[in-house]
Amino acid sequence: MREKNFIVKKRWSFSGYFRGEWIEKSWFWANFAGLLDFSLPDISFEIEKLENTCFKKIGLGTIFVQPGIFSELVSLGNLIELKFPEKIEEIPKEENNLLVMCTKDSNIYKFLKRDKKSGLEYDNEIHISYFENKKIFVLASSSKENALKLYSLVKNTIDLLKKYKIVKGWPFYNTNYYMISQRVENPIVSLSKAINQGCSWMFLIGPYENLTVKELNKWIKNVGLDFVVTSGQVSNDGKVLMLDMEDYPSFQGCNYKVAYQWYKTHNGYLFVRFSAYDVLDDIPENSFDGYIFEKGNSQYLKEVDKPFLVFEHFFDFEKVPASMFVLIPKDTALNIETLMKSILGKKCIGVFPPNYLVGPEELLKVFSILFLEKDYLLRNFRKNILFETHIEGNQLKIEIINTTDSEIDGHLIIHAPNCISIEKNKIFMQLASRGKTSLRIPFKVIGTIEGNIAPIFLVFKNDKESYYDITYISIPDIVSVPQMLFRYSNNIIIPVTIFNLSDKENIYVNLIVNKDDKTILDKNLNLLIKPGDISNIDLTLQLEPGEYDVSIKFLDKEAKCKLLVNEPKGNVIWYKSDYDKDGLEEIILENEKVRIIVLPWEGRIIRFSLKDRDQDVLFKIWPKRPLNWRDANRRSEYWPYGGLEEFINYPTVGCHVPFDLKILNASQNSVTVEASAVIHGNKIVKNITLFGDLPLVEVIYKIIAKNPELNVLGVNPLIRIGGSCDQNHIFIFPTEKGYEKRRYLKNRMYGEFFDLKEGWVAGYDEEENITLVTLFPPDVPYVTHLWMNTPLNRASHHYYVEIQPWVKIKENNPLYFSYYMYAESGFWKETVEKLRKINLIREKNKQ
Repeated sequence: MREKNFIVKKRWSFSGYFRGEWIEKSWFWANFAGLLDFSLPDISFEIEKLENTCFKKIGLGTIFVQPGIFSELVSLGNLIELKFPEKIEEIPKEENNLLVMCTKDSNIYKFLKRDKKSGLEYDNEIHISYFENKKIFVLASSSKENALKLYSLVKNTIDLLKKYKIVKGWPFYNTNYYMISQRVENPIVSLSKAINQGCSWMFLIGPYENLTVKELNKWIKNVGLDFVVTSGQVSNDGKVLMLDMEDYPSFQGCNYKVAYQWYKTHNGYLFVRFSAYDVLDDIPENSFDGYIFEKGNSQYLKEVDKPFLVFEHFFDFEKVPASMFVLIPKDTALNIETLMKSILGKKCIGVFPPNYLVGPEELLKVFSILFLEKDYLLRNFRKNILFETHIEGNQLKIEIINTTDSEIDGHLIIHAPNCISIEKNKIFMQLASRGKTSLRIPFKVIGTIEGNIAPIFLVFKNDKESYYDITYISIPDIVSVPQMLFRYSNNIIIPVTIFNLSDKENIYVNLIVNKDDKTILDKNLNLLIKPGDISNIDLTLQLEPGEYDVSIKFLDKEAKCKLLVNEPKGNVIWYKSDYDKDGLEEIILENEKVRIIVLPWEGRIIRFSLKDRDQDVLFKIWPKRPLNWRDANRRSEYWPYGGLEEFINYPTVGCHVPFDLKILNASQNSVTVEASAVIHGNKIVKNITLFGDLPLVEVIYKIIAKNPELNVLGVNPLIRIGGSCDQNHIFIFPTEKGYEKRRYLKNRMYGEFFDLKEGWVAGYDEEENITLVTLFPPDVPYVTHLWMNTPLNRASHHYYVEIQPWVKIKENNPLYFSYYMYAESGFWKETVEKLRKINLIREKNKQ
């Protein structure tokens, strides 16, 4: 949109006290089409404000620094200094690299004064003049004393720039790539943002960001990018930061004391939040690496003889994080060791957006003079060439923006992994000044890659400089299948998804079924799938009761399913009823032991009831609304319908979306309800099955997420066994340490993460003698989360427990996940043993 299409009404400003401090602000109020009012930042004001701050930091009055002068001074050998000559004849004609110091009232200054096209007067000047066809560096000040002080700063700046390279980075950034969160970002996007802001390193801080870093480092290595990234995790009380460790403790149970003990037994670093003064009662000041300063307390940084990191809260996507500029010796490579050595040596400054600098006083003066000169920092950190890259079908859409006033010639080079074939990967381009050049480059997926993300590295290169960006393509798995299925022998259907990566429409898929390490079925299935398409098929098998290993192979890829086949028994009935009179019918499934109700809203199992006790094992408030449903923005918060729900993003995607419900594969012995919805292009399907002779419910999830922020599936039963959730509820987790038990805490909310040895968690009410066991393939979730909820939770004023296996969702990739609930009267150990006998309990692979 062109600026002339809207009218900037007025520039407003404020200078005075606000919220306990003196502030200065300036902004524009604008209007478009007489209808839309909005506010615009006054960038010129912010720049001018920082310039004035730099003048004050240096302490010599206003200073003019000619752009480009520091690049020239750094490239020279030793400077020849001429201090305060009185006559022009004192300037040696035969000398190069000459720097002349003078006062502004001297005759020499009048002879060598700068070109004042701007008409502005400054107390101090650093500029280039010419004498006898020789370049002279002029340093002029209001007095000899100030000139010497200014020269000392210039000399110190030159020495530092000759000895060190400056690297910019983000000490606190988070992707939440392995978290259920509202703000989620693909780490390739984070990397691209960092590169385009001139960064060459970043610390990803947050739970499970160590897993993100492992993936990101593979991608960085894959494209040969010179960029440093490591992970960190803050204690759950926000008081300390553990940094650069392979693994971290469960963050919900990790206060600063736990973090300190972890730090003492693991390699890495520990930084204490400066505002957390009580930490020093338990952590000696000589036993951690540094402090974390925020903008509001960073004025105390100079009083503390400790290394530092800067931190600023940022949650909105458009906000820029605080950055740090670190000085690395020029003869060393940039890696985490050299970076941390300089940070621990306080060879760095911090920058809080938009214009607040912190750090050691001498370095702040150096960066102040560099900011006033601007050119040196621009050469190193501003991107004259910007990329905007999108994937549209089988084309790479690239827009290259030249931000300079000059035409730039160069080559665009595209580096892609072997699984991607680019039609043309080196293109000569002429970029018009202040122009945008658009390209559409076809590509073809010819293979797969670990993690399904194929990074594409873009380089625009000319004789002087290179400019970089990175994007990615999500490649679906060739074959996808549920990892575990329970079936009756009269109704064995296995859902499979095939991505046809071949160039043929007529393909063959190999099906192999093994029992007791013997192959009992091996055949090729002839399928018609267009090249590049994803197709769903249902495999129907005739097998006797027993345990089977099913393998589906296509091209060089294989997917496996553990198939548990039982003899069909019992009866299941189903019917529909609109319980809540909202015009949408619920589906009810019953056998002799249990009754379940499937609710259209989010396609959730809203009730799971034991018929002999007339008791539920899941909490619900449906069809009631939350107590605070009238609050503004309440529907965007967690909404406790109850039952078995899913966290996909946070609080839930589709929480208020009615799913389509229909009956599939109905027989005398089992019935399946399919609940499905397409939400903003994201396909979510749940096949819910009740079996005839067992209090067992199976849910097969199939999700194809187009949105990258739908990154984790958290299957989330809201558990309340019997009439109430109280201290009689215990929960059992099978870990490497044995059975770990947690009793419900009614007086506080509590969360913890578990790495399970087997794929189950049991809940038991000691008073009512009822057990609920949730089961799943143990190798699929990367963690299992316990959450004890109480009315203290603003979004859900209720007592219940959540047991959530967390499963990573891959963008554009079919995800299958098998989940089971088994409930009955009796002691939990007896129930677990029953489930072992029917092989629903599986042990994690020891890899």
